[in-house]
Amino acid sequence: GSGATTHKVYLNGSLVSTQTETTYDPGLLTANTTYTWQIDEVNGEGTTEGDTWTFTTEAVPLKATNPNPSNNATGVPLDAILSWTAGDNATSHVVTFAGQIFALQSETTFDPGPLYPETNYIWSVEELNSAGTAAGDQWNFNTAGVPTFHISDVGESLVRQNGNRNRWRATVTVLDADGAAVSGVEVTGIF
Repeated sequence: GSGATTHKVYLNGSLVSTQTETTYDPGLLTANTTYTWQIDEVNGEGTTEGDTWTFTTEAVPLKATNPNPSNNATGVPLDAILSWTAGDNATSHVVTFAGQIFALQSETTFDPGPLYPETNYIWSVEELNSAGTAAGDQWNFNTAGVPTFHISDVGESLVRQNGNRNRWRATVTVLDADGAAVSGVEVTGIF
């Protein structure tokens, strides 16, 4: 208070400093711990005992859970987006995918880009906050193979060209493994 020449700082009931400054740095505190603190004001006329206050430090985050794709999943699409449930108290995440560490991020999804077919991938998520980190479990998944297609029908028609030459036009229908027509497939060859 006004008129004080020194300040006695108490942390958890113990005198930790007698000082003239009005700030005190307790150093590194233990995560998820409740502390009490008090400041007594001292001058030539005596000591005025201060109120006791409490605060609780932030808890270290828990591990990420619920990976998607799930651990040991098979047949994962080649364009999969990874996701997970953030661990309690986590404010950011670092993804390790296929041995590469990626930048700190706040989202709980990660796009690894195009994946190779029939490949095993290993990944993990480290959870962070200002109190510390929680190393994540290592998860893995296997991607699907290259889709199988077959040609169900080839139609042909004669197309007249200018000049003495004729050309044939082929119409090709491509089906997936379930028999559904596939669009956007390029068929090349000599007709």
